[in-house]
Amino acid sequence: MKWLCLLLLLTTTCAQAPLAARTCDTYTAENVIYAAKLEASMSMEADNQSEKVRHAGKGLDWAEKCVVSYPREAGCYFYRAVTRELYTELTMSKFRKAIKKIIADCKQVIALDKTFDNGGAYRDAAQKLLAKAEKRLTK
Repeated sequence: MKWLCLLLLLTTTCAQAPLAARTCDTYTAENVIYAAKLEASMSMEADNQSEKVRHAGKGLDWAEKCVVSYPREAGCYFYRAVTRELYTELTMSKFRKAIKKIIADCKQVIALDKTFDNGGAYRDAAQKLLAKAEKRLTK
């Protein structure tokens, strides 16, 4: 069902272009944010590791495109932080760099809209800072 929703969302805005050739110029910020959010949700609900990684990667791609196309949208940064966190946890790649980027995205969300997702960026940034501090203590 979620695939159908994503497909309908993406094809109704610019059905004439193949998906690989589309850019965020043809979508609204809300559509791109929704696509990143949906992929993150699908990653969390997937049954096997490869599906989780695939959806998290797609969500991160959508969020990256969103940040480039709509740099003043808090949702773009929020879902880039969320999907980067998912992807990093699943692949364990470049963990330190990812944490720094996640915290930076959370700070950007807070700067743009403190109330976005009921202050979710504050919670996420705090969790990442605590995890970072905990790692330093265990060295």
